[in-house]
Amino acid sequence: MQFLEGRLIVSPSDLTGFLECEHLTQQELAAARGEIARPERDDPMLDMLSRRGLEHEGKHLAGFKAKGLKTVEFPFPEGESVPDLLARAAPAFDAIVEAHAGEAVAIVAHGGPNRALLCRALGMPLSRLLALGQDYGALSVLEGSAEGWALRRLNETAML
Repeated sequence: MQFLEGRLIVSPSDLTGFLECEHLTQQELAAARGEIARPERDDPMLDMLSRRGLEHEGKHLAGFKAKGLKTVEFPFPEGESVPDLLARAAPAFDAIVEAHAGEAVAIVAHGGPNRALLCRALGMPLSRLLALGQDYGALSVLEGSAEGWALRRLNETAML
């Protein structure tokens, strides 16, 4: 939940929270207004659940877009935008590719950077980011040549 250009923006998780706990909704609203700070936490299990929730929301967002519905995109609170993520990940990707020119290289990363790098390699706009599946432990393969990148495998999970 946050305010964007003076309008309250809620996510599917916010709506679920509203259905489960009125107090949670009041706390989230107060945090969105800047009246209270969101608590700091260090909980790996909660981080995993949060990541899965964001992926779930991403699938819903992609469904809305596929139906031609208007959506608003913004960075996660205190997070980075997709262009910022790409600006951070692309130099690392390029350095690995350059250091291992002509070799097969495995790069292990999270779904967000993988999707952003795939969009860049394939010349796709970042707005199509969620069109590329990136399941946990899945394999995607890019092959580089003088003409650019070719996608050889996308989101394969048969080996799991």
